[in-house]
Amino acid sequence: MYSLIFVLVFFIIREYQNRNGNKTKVVRRTLAEKFAEADKLDQLRVTKPLQFKWLSFWLVLRAHTNYSVNFLILLGLTFLVSGVWIAIAAIHANPKLLVGGSIIMSLAVIAEIGVLWAFATDRLRLNKAEAIIYGFLGTMFGISCITSFLKGNAKAQDDIGTGFILLIGSTIALSFVARLIPKILGMNQGMVGKAYDVTPTASPELYKLIENTAKSLDLPVPKRILISNTSAMVSYRGKQKLKELRIGIEHIQLLTVKELQSLIAHELEHQKHESYLQLALCTGLEKVGDLPESNSTAKLYEDLQLQVCCMFRANEHDSDKTSIYFDSKAAAQALTRVSAYSIAMDAIFEQSELITVLSPEPPATYEELHGLIRAQPWYPELIQRSRAHAIVRRTLPGETHPCLTERLKTMGEPPPADLTPGDGPMAISLLDATGIDFLKRDHQTWAFNNHKSWMENHAKGKDAELLLEETNLAEESDNAHLDKLTDSQLGKRASSLIIFERWAEALPVLEAYQKRDLIDTNLDEWVIHWIANIKAKLGDDQGIEDLIAQARRNPQQAGSLVSAAILLYLRGKETEARAIWQEMLIMRDLAAQDKAERDELPDNAEVLPHNLPEDEIALLAGTLSDHGVIQHAWVVRRKLKHVPEPEQHVVIVAFWNGPDGRYELSHDDHCKSAKDAILQLFNSRKRQGWAAPSATFPLYTNAAKKIENSRLK
Repeated sequence: MYSLIFVLVFFIIREYQNRNGNKTKVVRRTLAEKFAEADKLDQLRVTKPLQFKWLSFWLVLRAHTNYSVNFLILLGLTFLVSGVWIAIAAIHANPKLLVGGSIIMSLAVIAEIGVLWAFATDRLRLNKAEAIIYGFLGTMFGISCITSFLKGNAKAQDDIGTGFILLIGSTIALSFVARLIPKILGMNQGMVGKAYDVTPTASPELYKLIENTAKSLDLPVPKRILISNTSAMVSYRGKQKLKELRIGIEHIQLLTVKELQSLIAHELEHQKHESYLQLALCTGLEKVGDLPESNSTAKLYEDLQLQVCCMFRANEHDSDKTSIYFDSKAAAQALTRVSAYSIAMDAIFEQSELITVLSPEPPATYEELHGLIRAQPWYPELIQRSRAHAIVRRTLPGETHPCLTERLKTMGEPPPADLTPGDGPMAISLLDATGIDFLKRDHQTWAFNNHKSWMENHAKGKDAELLLEETNLAEESDNAHLDKLTDSQLGKRASSLIIFERWAEALPVLEAYQKRDLIDTNLDEWVIHWIANIKAKLGDDQGIEDLIAQARRNPQQAGSLVSAAILLYLRGKETEARAIWQEMLIMRDLAAQDKAERDELPDNAEVLPHNLPEDEIALLAGTLSDHGVIQHAWVVRRKLKHVPEPEQHVVIVAFWNGPDGRYELSHDDHCKSAKDAILQLFNSRKRQGWAAPSATFPLYTNAAKKIENSRLK
């Protein structure tokens, strides 16, 4: 019986936490507030490092306490149940039961602590650990019931003790098995994926470079050195002993020997950092993320995230100071080229037809792929845009790595103007034949995995080229033929020209497309963005102004500010570019909040009188009259908190079956058809709107009834 009470109390507590968390409207910091908080943490870390460290410990304690509270409750209830058992034994003067109860209480506590330890050290997730406890307690109760029924209450006590011991033993065994599973599966043995081991006999020149670098910095040589398809990184095991150094394949191919040495020095320096405190913070961050969402857990999660990221960014700056030990210019060149090249490759494969159209199958080697890309006329402009993108961006509060500009400032070097490799041999020359063979096999694996998608995108690119030929009805200097194209042909031609970055040809097509009566608001914004963007690319400063104006008019188009900031930087207006980038970050955060607000219609949202013109009200009334399933209807305007424009209207409809029962059959279909008609009318007028059933939104309905001139039917 006590076991049943134990389980019920715990279920009630958990259910209350979950429901309370789900009902609470979580209030989060804005991006501007996060920036301010991150700046405070950076200042605290520099001026008062001891206070910063104590803050970290306090956050770790809070995180694990919040996560462990359920098990602390379980532990307390275990003491309570076992204590009651011992008290009953003492009252009845039953020594056997008294001794058994004491043993069982001790073993139960050990079992609880075992499970608690298992999930606290990431051997068990919260739900799995709870499942063990539920099974443990439920089985105890089952044994109590069965033995009490079969043998009577007095005799049952002895059998319950045996059941307790068996269950506790199995629980502890499960905890230890959970601990061993990651080791059995090799989950803690470094990064997953194929890699090439660099040893004194395999690529000895590269090994010697790493060994000499470590000795020059008075740091231990890594136990294992790998080249893999990952970013450069180090990993630790045991008492902060450096176990692995990983170098990315792209670093071997992009960098010179001097530049690679600076990268290695940066990574080796990381072993001086306080990895245990960082690990505890990261673990706490993950655990708080598993808790039911509420204002308290959301704030704790944000505090942990800001603290973790502040610490990691500080570590990166410390490592950057070490990376310039051998050659500061080479370090700056390496960092800038890797950053810009990564952005450029992302841009290329984001519109993959641009590159796949050049070859029906993936190139056989990395050299062929890179050679194919670098040979294109659009590559120099793309790499300069990517360099500007890398330089102008600002670090977000939730990022673990500082932005390129901040890191170059730490190195004391300006952004390199030229992204070509520096003096000296390339790092790939340090690999022996087995290393070169590994790179070939790795690329062959990439080509095999991407063969199907490459061929599909190649076909799309060829279709785009064919469409351009089919719609090219006149000379490029004469745009009169564009009027002969349908909306679909004109849109596809514009998209194809943009894909192939033929800006001068795309501009008149887009301008002709803009003159068409487009119903889709998103399509309108797409056309406006590309007209402004292409004008700016072709040297028209008005295009930059139009990009900025579009984003300020509609925060959902904040991406236009990215293009504007990059183009401003390329024109030498660095201060303006950084200001626009900062505005873009704030605007994107605002747009995300606005989208979340518009995508959800809570019943308690505040409403205002509509301001629709009479002709649209007449159209709405006509649409409602066409659907007899609608008994009553009201129209109101939502009061939006974040971005008031474009306005969002709500039509509240009360459905009925009709006096003659004509809508009883397929009633749901009639209701859906009516709501779709209302939404279609809003879309045709380029407005945002909702069709809300009054039965689902009673508070909204009552509020609408009180607003003058809201009644439609």
